[in-house]
Amino acid sequence: MAGEEQTRSTATAESSIAPPSGGAPPLSLGDVVDGRYTIEAQLGEGTMGLVYRARERLLERPIAIKTIAPAWAHEPAFVQSFLEEARSMARIRHPNVVQLYTVGDLESAYYMAMEFVRGSSLDRILVNHVTRSERLSVHNVVALLNDIIKGVAAIHEAGLTHCDLKPANVVVEEQTGRPVIIDFGLATQAGPDEAAHRAGSPAYMSPERAAGGPATEQSDIYALGITAYELLVGELPYPARTREEVEAMHRDLPIPRMSDRFEELAAFEPVIHRAMQKHPDHRFTSCEEMGAALSEARERWGQQLPKGSGTMSAVFDPSEIRVLIVDDDPHFRRAASRAAKLVASDRRIRVLPASTGEQAVTIARRRMPALILLDYQLPELDGVATLSAVRSLPRGHDARVAVISGSVDEARWRFEALGVTDFLSKPVGVDALVDVVQRNVPPRRRPR
Repeated sequence: MAGEEQTRSTATAESSIAPPSGGAPPLSLGDVVDGRYTIEAQLGEGTMGLVYRARERLLERPIAIKTIAPAWAHEPAFVQSFLEEARSMARIRHPNVVQLYTVGDLESAYYMAMEFVRGSSLDRILVNHVTRSERLSVHNVVALLNDIIKGVAAIHEAGLTHCDLKPANVVVEEQTGRPVIIDFGLATQAGPDEAAHRAGSPAYMSPERAAGGPATEQSDIYALGITAYELLVGELPYPARTREEVEAMHRDLPIPRMSDRFEELAAFEPVIHRAMQKHPDHRFTSCEEMGAALSEARERWGQQLPKGSGTMSAVFDPSEIRVLIVDDDPHFRRAASRAAKLVASDRRIRVLPASTGEQAVTIARRRMPALILLDYQLPELDGVATLSAVRSLPRGHDARVAVISGSVDEARWRFEALGVTDFLSKPVGVDALVDVVQRNVPPRRRPR
């Protein structure tokens, strides 16, 4: 079980609204809610809500319980907003949005029973990388952003705006790598006055919302742009100490160029620049449009040779290609090694053989390969567990992976969540192995 500091479900948005005084926490550890849910821990507390981890007694599964904060529990406007949020959430069925199970009525407040997502928030993942003076893998960031954008599109389709999109409100599930959007709706519908419109996080808030305007799809797209910039570059575009300073920077300063920091991000510049436009009419009209633009940028980025020794893409050496072959069958390792060397007409291929998952992880820790040819059915540590361990290593998300196995159907979705797009079924000939190596090794840098 993950530690509490790494386990997230839903949380509450930062807000400038002052709550009424009074009230006591409506739930305590060990309380049984509606005869169904046993409270195990309090996960978060904000101005307008409380979140608990609970266990559903009949199904024996963990869930999250969200309630209105006691100070607001008897305010009709907030109770109505809470119920409207729940009705809208009930229409959302998307793997990248936290799922609502049911709504109930406590004596002191309404509650929502929601999906409990075990994993780490994106802001914690980002902080861990920054602490090690590393950037997140561009490949992994773009894959996460594509899924997050799809989740936000589902929220918009249900008639909601998230109002507080940021890395802290996206949890990456530890077993699958699935990003899940949490904590939305309450701040968006917080109240009728102008202060309610400013509920949220200033570092990700669009200029029109900071000026008191309502949350819209375009303000969510602005927050997606800020989030994308932060994940790709490793820091916020407009760092400031106070709310007033950051709002002024969002309103007045030009959009910073990511490529001034890291040249390899130039392909994504038009997407992030448009999402972060000062005027909402100049941004993407929808999440679908932004997602399509991001996919096109990903294709352009994939066609260029990654540059920069300090970036996550530095595992791709233009003069030497490292190929890790992970299989307990020595005949397959020899065939795959031959295929890799047939591709190397003008570069040196270094083949790194491993017969177990443990050996593969040890090799990758010492020198990350550009390509991994991975068997699923390995002794002890199987292919999924092996790849999960490799992805957790520095630069592990930039290694390209082809899964080559006799049977992978039951685990295919888990490999796909880890960034695998190439699958081959055994038995496989040398020609097919040559094709998969050619598809996945980076092109040779042409002399200028």
